[in-house]
Amino acid sequence: MQMYFVSRNKEKFQAARSAFEDHPIKLLQYTPESVEIQARTSAQIARATVLLLVQDLDLPVIREDHSFCIPFLKDFPGPFMAYVEKQITCLQLLSLLGDDPEKKAYFELSLAYADQAGRLLEYSYQVPVTLHHRDDLEPHQWASMMKLENEERFITDYSPTDRLDAFNDNFEALVADLQKLGLV
Repeated sequence: MQMYFVSRNKEKFQAARSAFEDHPIKLLQYTPESVEIQARTSAQIARATVLLLVQDLDLPVIREDHSFCIPFLKDFPGPFMAYVEKQITCLQLLSLLGDDPEKKAYFELSLAYADQAGRLLEYSYQVPVTLHHRDDLEPHQWASMMKLENEERFITDYSPTDRLDAFNDNFEALVADLQKLGLV
């Protein structure tokens, strides 16, 4: 089975491809020229993207979108992390969280799959993190102050492949459903 993975991000594509490497699924990266859906949640972005693109493509389409949510800040910045991270430094963000003793946050990862038969499959889960000050913070790289729940190391201390298991649940759920449907 072949399908398109919609993203301009090569690292996200590599992570997705690694999730499918033990299955008869070949991912092709699709980088649309002008599709950038704006919505309140990652699930809405992923769903709208695949529903829009599947009409014009000859293969099934998947899109995973990530939001970064800080409950203390009413789940800000949500799906707008890429933009907000460029505007607010790590120290500024930690200052905004000054009264929050736990400094908890989470990634919301949402995946949508659509195919030419009209199937729409959707998945979403959260990866909890905590935010911490450290002396060598990268000013506009929030990951440099994040630790996965119950971990001692910062996210940036891992290689990209070391932490894949925390971020691949949606892909594994999709494979299981495609197998149940007899598509792989």
